[in-house]
Amino acid sequence: ISMFLSTILPVVEDKILFREYPLDFGWNDKHYFSKRFPMARWDKNSSVEQIFNLSKVAVFTTASTGYLETLASNFCTIIILTKERQVREDARPYFDALEEAGILHKDFSSAAIHINRYWHEINVWWENDKVQLAIRSFVNRFARDSDNLPEELFRVFQK
Repeated sequence: ISMFLSTILPVVEDKILFREYPLDFGWNDKHYFSKRFPMARWDKNSSVEQIFNLSKVAVFTTASTGYLETLASNFCTIIILTKERQVREDARPYFDALEEAGILHKDFSSAAIHINRYWHEINVWWENDKVQLAIRSFVNRFARDSDNLPEELFRVFQK
């Protein structure tokens, strides 16, 4: 994360809001990052919806349901997965499409450079056809919402 924050433009840096994980596990992240990046703000109590209403882009550094939710909501999202993830072979094309669209990055520096490049017109990048196609395909496969969820689940379990 330090690499990401060190590479990000100053105009972006002062807009960063860290969402604290409820447990620290003794890492003392808040102290470390507050000391190194004093412009960054911290939030622990706001709802995710409140934070997103005030945000331009969400950045995720772990494989989590968070990015499934933001992608399903078509909220501008950057995913950084630094370790080679074990992805099932049938899922690989969806993750590859996210990477080709600039949503998924394998290192912090790449993600920071991408955000710097598009920061002033992030919506132009996000609404690009290639990006939107990658999102729709991924969401349809991994984060699809449904008005008929009980019926669809029933059909799945009948098979």
